[in-house]
Amino acid sequence: MTHTTASIPVDLTSPGQVLACMGFLEAAEVLLGGVEAHFDWSKAQATFVLRADGDKNPFVVVLEFLARANVIERTPIG
Repeated sequence: MTHTTASIPVDLTSPGQVLACMGFLEAAEVLLGGVEAHFDWSKAQATFVLRADGDKNPFVVVLEFLARANVIERTPIG
């Protein structure tokens, strides 16, 4: 099985960016499987490292899926 690892820069002091990384993690697991992830703060710019099954960049797979998704609004009755 092929695995692909990719990373993106992240500001670990920004809760929104950290939560977005968790969203990438969950979406990649659903779409690709075999996901492992961690934050790497060994350099000046911290990164979020994501590894998943397959031969495509897992961030690209998630973003392509979202770009093709149809948004449907639902409103509760009452």
